[in-house]
Amino acid sequence: MINSQLISIGNPIANPVHPSKMNDEYNGLPNELLKFLIKSNGLLAFESALLIRPLVQADGIYDVFEWNHPELWKSFFADDQILATLFFAEDAFGCQYGYFDNKIVQFDPETGCLDFLCESFDMWCNLMMSEYEQYTGYALIHEWQLCNGAIKPEHRLCPVLPFVLGGEYRIDNLYSVHSVQGMKHRANIALQIRDLPDGTNIKFAID
Repeated sequence: MINSQLISIGNPIANPVHPSKMNDEYNGLPNELLKFLIKSNGLLAFESALLIRPLVQADGIYDVFEWNHPELWKSFFADDQILATLFFAEDAFGCQYGYFDNKIVQFDPETGCLDFLCESFDMWCNLMMSEYEQYTGYALIHEWQLCNGAIKPEHRLCPVLPFVLGGEYRIDNLYSVHSVQGMKHRANIALQIRDLPDGTNIKFAID
């Protein structure tokens, strides 16, 4: 299966969960995601470009439950759909993958846009395997790490000049940032440009 292939090429974040350690909280996860996480308990793949969050925090990486706590970062976007989405993975730049209305969605934290991606977790795994450069940011994080060393756990790459404001996808426009700080920073951007027509001139305020 494709999801087993994804597990085989990644580095697990934590040890597999023994059935005796299962708790009621886990039952709130979609079944296909839960099965995957029981096997892998989180994953870093494509040279850390793709982060799939674990069931249990390990190596300083938030687990899937902690990551979805509203007060960690989701509430900063002031959007009910984002609050209702279960995010389970992200690419090199912190763009999120999650479940909304039983479908897989992609969330761009710079724009605040939540877009339908595919129908199921297995389809998502297939996309990650077959089109990983498009969906994980592999090429840039590979180049960035050649110049700067391995990215730290729970860190993603953030643009100095935001992509949505014309920043280029180049390593000299990228820096490593803790994921929570990066999400809050992009929430600040998203709220400032929300509902503005394309081409509007703005003065970007950094909090």
